[in-house]
Amino acid sequence: MDTGQMDLRIAARDGLALLLNEDDDALRVSIAGMLLADHLGAFAPLGLAAAEVIAFKRDATPDDCHGIGMTLGDLDAIALKASASLLDTLQAAVDGLAAPAQLPAWLAALRVNTRLRIGGRTASAALLQSLRPGDVLLHCTAAAALTSGEVLWGIAGGAVLRAAVRLNMQQMILEASPTMQHDTFEPEVAPSTSNVAELELPVQLEVDQLALSLSTLSGLQPGQILELSVPVDQADIRLVVYGQTIGTGRLLAVGEHLGVQILSMSESTHADA
Repeated sequence: MDTGQMDLRIAARDGLALLLNEDDDALRVSIAGMLLADHLGAFAPLGLAAAEVIAFKRDATPDDCHGIGMTLGDLDAIALKASASLLDTLQAAVDGLAAPAQLPAWLAALRVNTRLRIGGRTASAALLQSLRPGDVLLHCTAAAALTSGEVLWGIAGGAVLRAAVRLNMQQMILEASPTMQHDTFEPEVAPSTSNVAELELPVQLEVDQLALSLSTLSGLQPGQILELSVPVDQADIRLVVYGQTIGTGRLLAVGEHLGVQILSMSESTHADA
Protein backbone atom coordinates (compact mmCIF):
# COMPACT_ATOMS: atom_id res chain seq x y z
CA MET A 1 0.00 0.00 0.00
CA ASP A 2 1.16 3.53 -0.73
CA THR A 3 0.62 4.46 2.91
CA GLY A 4 2.81 1.71 4.38
CA GLN A 5 3.05 -2.02 5.01
CA MET A 6 1.07 -4.53 7.06
CA ASP A 7 1.83 -8.15 7.95
CA LEU A 8 -1.33 -10.26 7.74
CA ARG A 9 -1.81 -13.81 8.93
CA ILE A 10 -4.47 -15.66 6.93
CA ALA A 11 -5.73 -19.22 6.76
CA ALA A 12 -4.14 -20.69 3.61
CA ARG A 13 -6.91 -22.77 2.10
CA ASP A 14 -7.71 -24.16 -1.34
CA GLY A 15 -5.41 -22.59 -3.96
CA LEU A 16 -3.49 -20.57 -1.36
CA ALA A 17 -2.50 -23.74 0.51
CA LEU A 18 -1.14 -25.34 -2.67
CA LEU A 19 0.72 -22.13 -3.50
CA LEU A 20 2.86 -22.47 -0.36
CA ASN A 21 4.65 -25.40 -2.04
CA GLU A 22 5.92 -23.16 -4.85
CA ASP A 23 9.69 -22.58 -4.48
CA ASP A 24 9.90 -19.57 -6.81
CA ASP A 25 9.34 -16.53 -4.56
CA ALA A 26 8.44 -14.15 -7.38
CA LEU A 27 5.93 -16.56 -8.92
CA ARG A 28 4.42 -17.34 -5.50
CA VAL A 29 3.91 -13.63 -4.75
CA SER A 30 2.47 -12.93 -8.20
CA ILE A 31 -0.12 -15.70 -7.99
CA ALA A 32 -0.99 -14.83 -4.38
CA GLY A 33 -1.59 -11.25 -5.51
CA MET A 34 -4.09 -12.40 -8.13
CA LEU A 35 -5.90 -14.74 -5.70
CA LEU A 36 -6.12 -12.08 -2.98
CA ALA A 37 -6.84 -9.04 -5.16
CA ASP A 38 -10.57 -8.89 -4.41
CA HIS A 39 -10.01 -9.37 -0.67
CA LEU A 40 -7.37 -6.64 -0.48
CA GLY A 41 -9.79 -4.26 -2.19
CA ALA A 42 -11.51 -3.98 1.22
CA PHE A 43 -8.74 -1.58 2.29
CA ALA A 44 -9.50 1.00 -0.43
CA PRO A 45 -12.53 2.63 1.29
CA LEU A 46 -10.32 3.27 4.33
CA GLY A 47 -8.05 5.59 2.37
CA LEU A 48 -5.18 3.10 2.06
CA ALA A 49 -5.13 3.24 -1.75
CA ALA A 50 -4.27 0.09 -3.73
CA ALA A 51 -2.95 -2.86 -1.72
CA GLU A 52 -0.63 -5.42 -3.23
CA VAL A 53 1.12 -8.58 -2.01
CA ILE A 54 4.88 -8.13 -1.62
CA ALA A 55 5.58 -11.40 0.23
CA PHE A 56 3.67 -14.65 0.71
CA LYS A 57 5.12 -17.46 2.81
CA ARG A 58 4.28 -19.99 5.48
CA ASP A 59 3.80 -18.29 8.84
CA ALA A 60 6.23 -19.29 11.60
CA THR A 61 4.43 -17.26 14.27
CA PRO A 62 3.20 -19.37 17.23
CA ASP A 63 -0.53 -20.18 17.19
CA ASP A 64 -1.08 -18.32 20.47
CA CYS A 65 0.36 -15.08 19.07
CA HIS A 66 -2.28 -12.34 19.42
CA GLY A 67 -3.08 -9.69 16.85
CA ILE A 68 -6.03 -7.64 15.58
CA GLY A 69 -8.66 -9.73 13.83
CA MET A 70 -10.31 -8.45 10.65
CA THR A 71 -12.47 -9.75 7.83
CA LEU A 72 -11.59 -9.07 4.19
CA GLY A 73 -14.65 -10.17 2.25
CA ASP A 74 -15.00 -13.85 3.18
CA LEU A 75 -11.40 -14.14 4.38
CA ASP A 76 -10.46 -13.98 8.07
CA ALA A 77 -7.13 -12.30 8.74
CA ILE A 78 -5.04 -11.23 11.72
CA ALA A 79 -2.92 -8.09 11.52
CA LEU A 80 0.39 -8.88 13.26
CA LYS A 81 2.19 -5.59 12.67
CA ALA A 82 1.92 -2.44 10.57
CA SER A 83 3.99 0.64 9.77
CA ALA A 84 3.32 3.86 11.69
CA SER A 85 2.15 5.76 8.59
CA LEU A 86 -0.44 3.10 7.78
CA LEU A 87 -1.73 3.11 11.37
CA ASP A 88 -2.11 6.89 11.23
CA THR A 89 -4.21 6.57 8.06
CA LEU A 90 -6.36 3.87 9.64
CA GLN A 91 -6.88 5.98 12.76
CA ALA A 92 -8.03 8.90 10.62
CA ALA A 93 -10.49 6.62 8.82
CA VAL A 94 -11.85 5.30 12.12
CA ASP A 95 -12.24 8.82 13.51
CA GLY A 96 -14.38 9.67 10.51
CA LEU A 97 -16.80 6.78 11.01
CA ALA A 98 -20.26 7.44 12.39
CA ALA A 99 -20.86 6.26 15.95
CA PRO A 100 -22.38 2.75 16.01
CA ALA A 101 -26.10 2.56 16.63
CA GLN A 102 -27.17 1.41 20.08
CA LEU A 103 -28.23 -2.23 20.26
CA PRO A 104 -31.97 -2.92 20.71
CA ALA A 105 -32.77 -3.76 24.33
CA TRP A 106 -33.59 -7.40 23.55
CA LEU A 107 -30.28 -7.87 21.74
CA ALA A 108 -28.22 -6.03 24.36
CA ALA A 109 -29.63 -8.36 27.03
CA LEU A 110 -28.73 -11.52 25.08
CA ARG A 111 -26.27 -13.57 27.16
CA VAL A 112 -23.22 -15.31 25.69
CA ASN A 113 -21.34 -18.13 27.42
CA THR A 114 -17.77 -17.33 28.50
CA ARG A 115 -15.13 -20.01 27.94
CA LEU A 116 -12.03 -19.73 30.10
CA ARG A 117 -9.19 -21.59 28.38
CA ILE A 118 -6.47 -22.40 30.91
CA GLY A 119 -4.16 -24.26 28.58
CA GLY A 120 -3.77 -27.12 26.19
CA ARG A 121 -1.57 -29.98 25.08
CA THR A 122 -1.50 -32.63 22.40
CA ALA A 123 -2.37 -36.26 23.05
CA SER A 124 -2.60 -39.30 20.81
CA ALA A 125 -6.02 -40.62 19.86
CA ALA A 126 -5.09 -43.91 21.53
CA LEU A 127 -4.31 -42.16 24.83
CA LEU A 128 -7.58 -40.24 24.79
CA GLN A 129 -9.56 -43.38 24.03
CA SER A 130 -7.92 -45.16 26.97
CA LEU A 131 -8.90 -42.56 29.58
CA ARG A 132 -11.35 -43.67 32.27
CA PRO A 133 -12.77 -41.98 35.43
CA GLY A 134 -9.96 -41.65 37.98
CA ASP A 135 -7.17 -41.45 35.37
CA VAL A 136 -5.02 -38.31 35.24
CA LEU A 137 -4.06 -36.46 32.06
CA LEU A 138 -0.93 -34.43 32.84
CA HIS A 139 -0.95 -30.84 31.69
CA CYS A 140 1.94 -28.62 32.79
CA THR A 141 4.32 -27.82 35.64
CA ALA A 142 2.59 -26.70 38.83
CA ALA A 143 4.82 -23.60 39.03
CA ALA A 144 3.28 -22.27 35.82
CA ALA A 145 -0.28 -23.26 36.62
CA LEU A 146 -3.36 -21.14 37.04
CA THR A 147 -1.78 -17.71 36.74
CA SER A 148 -3.03 -16.88 33.25
CA GLY A 149 -5.39 -17.97 30.51
CA GLU A 150 -7.68 -16.51 27.91
CA VAL A 151 -11.42 -15.98 27.71
CA LEU A 152 -13.38 -16.61 24.54
CA TRP A 153 -16.91 -15.81 23.37
CA GLY A 154 -18.26 -17.39 20.22
CA ILE A 155 -18.36 -20.67 18.34
CA ALA A 156 -15.36 -22.98 18.59
CA GLY A 157 -13.54 -23.10 15.27
CA GLY A 158 -15.15 -19.88 14.04
CA ALA A 159 -14.88 -16.17 14.69
CA VAL A 160 -14.57 -15.46 18.43
CA LEU A 161 -13.94 -12.59 20.77
CA ARG A 162 -10.89 -13.37 22.88
CA ALA A 163 -8.78 -11.68 25.53
CA ALA A 164 -5.85 -12.67 27.73
CA VAL A 165 -6.56 -12.75 31.47
CA ARG A 166 -4.70 -13.12 34.75
CA LEU A 167 -6.19 -15.58 37.22
CA ASN A 168 -6.50 -14.74 40.90
CA MET A 169 -8.50 -17.24 42.96
CA GLN A 170 -12.08 -16.72 41.70
CA GLN A 171 -11.27 -13.71 39.54
CA MET A 172 -10.30 -13.20 35.90
CA ILE A 173 -8.55 -9.88 35.28
CA LEU A 174 -8.55 -8.72 31.66
CA GLU A 175 -5.11 -7.80 30.34
CA ALA A 176 -6.42 -6.35 27.06
CA SER A 177 -9.67 -5.43 25.37
CA PRO A 178 -11.31 -8.38 23.61
CA THR A 179 -10.57 -8.63 19.89
CA MET A 180 -12.26 -10.61 17.15
CA GLN A 181 -10.10 -13.46 15.86
CA HIS A 182 -10.49 -16.87 14.29
CA ASP A 183 -10.33 -19.78 16.74
CA THR A 184 -7.98 -22.28 15.11
CA PHE A 185 -7.38 -25.90 16.00
CA GLU A 186 -4.07 -26.31 14.16
CA PRO A 187 -1.67 -28.66 16.00
CA GLU A 188 1.87 -27.40 16.48
CA VAL A 189 3.35 -30.35 14.60
CA ALA A 190 2.14 -31.71 11.26
CA PRO A 191 0.91 -35.33 11.28
CA SER A 192 3.76 -37.79 10.70
CA THR A 193 1.77 -41.01 10.72
CA SER A 194 -1.11 -42.63 8.86
CA ASN A 195 -2.09 -44.66 11.93
CA VAL A 196 -5.21 -43.02 13.36
CA ALA A 197 -4.45 -44.22 16.90
CA GLU A 198 -1.05 -42.45 16.81
CA LEU A 199 -2.36 -39.10 15.57
CA GLU A 200 -1.61 -36.24 17.96
CA LEU A 201 -4.76 -34.24 18.68
CA PRO A 202 -4.94 -30.75 20.24
CA VAL A 203 -6.66 -30.93 23.63
CA GLN A 204 -7.84 -27.64 25.15
CA LEU A 205 -8.70 -27.32 28.85
CA GLU A 206 -11.71 -25.06 29.31
CA VAL A 207 -14.03 -23.89 32.09
CA ASP A 208 -17.60 -22.66 31.53
CA GLN A 209 -18.88 -20.73 34.55
CA LEU A 210 -20.04 -17.38 33.32
CA ALA A 211 -22.47 -15.84 30.83
CA LEU A 212 -22.28 -12.14 29.91
CA SER A 213 -24.78 -9.95 28.08
CA LEU A 214 -23.80 -8.40 24.76
CA SER A 215 -24.01 -4.94 26.35
CA THR A 216 -21.48 -6.01 29.00
CA LEU A 217 -19.21 -7.60 26.39
CA SER A 218 -19.12 -4.43 24.31
CA GLY A 219 -17.83 -2.44 27.28
CA LEU A 220 -15.06 -4.73 28.56
CA GLN A 221 -11.76 -2.93 29.18
CA PRO A 222 -8.25 -3.93 30.37
CA GLY A 223 -8.12 -4.30 34.14
CA GLN A 224 -11.79 -5.22 34.44
CA ILE A 225 -12.51 -8.10 36.81
CA LEU A 226 -14.85 -10.99 36.01
CA GLU A 227 -15.94 -13.15 38.93
CA LEU A 228 -16.09 -16.96 38.73
CA SER A 229 -18.71 -18.89 40.70
CA VAL A 230 -16.00 -21.19 42.17
CA PRO A 231 -12.18 -21.17 42.05
CA VAL A 232 -10.72 -22.75 38.93
CA ASP A 233 -9.06 -25.53 40.94
CA GLN A 234 -12.54 -26.56 42.16
CA ALA A 235 -14.33 -26.19 38.84
CA ASP A 236 -15.23 -28.86 36.29
CA ILE A 237 -12.66 -28.77 33.49
CA ARG A 238 -13.79 -29.67 29.98
CA LEU A 239 -11.41 -31.56 27.67
CA VAL A 240 -12.11 -30.11 24.23
CA VAL A 241 -10.84 -31.54 20.92
CA TYR A 242 -11.69 -29.66 17.71
CA GLY A 243 -14.56 -27.89 19.46
CA GLN A 244 -16.08 -31.09 20.88
CA THR A 245 -16.13 -31.88 24.61
CA ILE A 246 -14.75 -35.40 25.03
CA GLY A 247 -14.66 -35.47 28.83
CA THR A 248 -14.65 -33.57 32.12
CA GLY A 249 -12.35 -33.58 35.12
CA ARG A 250 -10.86 -31.64 38.03
CA LEU A 251 -7.40 -30.13 38.36
CA LEU A 252 -5.00 -32.21 40.43
CA ALA A 253 -1.35 -31.65 41.39
CA VAL A 254 0.85 -34.69 40.67
CA GLY A 255 4.34 -34.03 41.99
CA GLU A 256 5.71 -31.06 40.04
CA HIS A 257 3.00 -31.30 37.41
CA LEU A 258 -0.59 -30.21 37.15
CA GLY A 259 -3.05 -32.67 35.67
CA VAL A 260 -6.74 -33.21 35.11
CA GLN A 261 -8.28 -36.14 36.96
CA ILE A 262 -11.00 -37.57 34.76
CA LEU A 263 -14.57 -37.52 36.09
CA SER A 264 -16.24 -38.76 32.92
CA MET A 265 -15.53 -39.38 29.23
CA SER A 266 -18.02 -39.25 26.37
CA GLU A 267 -19.20 -42.55 24.96
CA SER A 268 -17.97 -41.67 21.47
CA THR A 269 -14.40 -41.37 22.80
CA HIS A 270 -14.45 -45.06 23.70
CA ALA A 271 -16.45 -46.25 20.72
CA ASP A 272 -13.39 -47.57 18.90
CA ALA A 273 -11.30 -48.49 21.95
